[in-house]
Amino acid sequence: MIFGGSRSVVSGGREINCLDETEQTFLEFPKSEALKNFDRSDLKFVAVANAGEPKRPVIEAVDFKWWGWKEALAAEGIEVVFLDEAVAEAGYQEHLDDE
Repeated sequence: MIFGGSRSVVSGGREINCLDETEQTFLEFPKSEALKNFDRSDLKFVAVANAGEPKRPVIEAVDFKWWGWKEALAAEGIEVVFLDEAVAEAGYQEHLDDE
C-alpha cells in the first residue's frame, strides 16, 4: 500500500481516496448506518475491499471485532473471510462478555 496526499494506490492498481488523514475517512468506505462506529484504524481495509469491481474480501486472522461487523459488511457486498470462524466467533463473544 502506498499512501501519499489524498489518494492512495493499493495492490492491483486500485485507488482509494483519503478525505481526512487525521480522521481516517475514505470516499470508498460504505455509507451505512450499521458501520458508523467502525474502528477508525480499520477503515482503510474496507475502503480497499470496496474500491472497484469485483469487490475484494477482507481476510481476518485474529482481530475478533470483525465478527461483529461481518453481516453489515456483507450487506454492502464485502465478504470477511476468517481463517478460523470458530475461534473468531468465540473471541468476539468473550470480548462482549468482558464489556
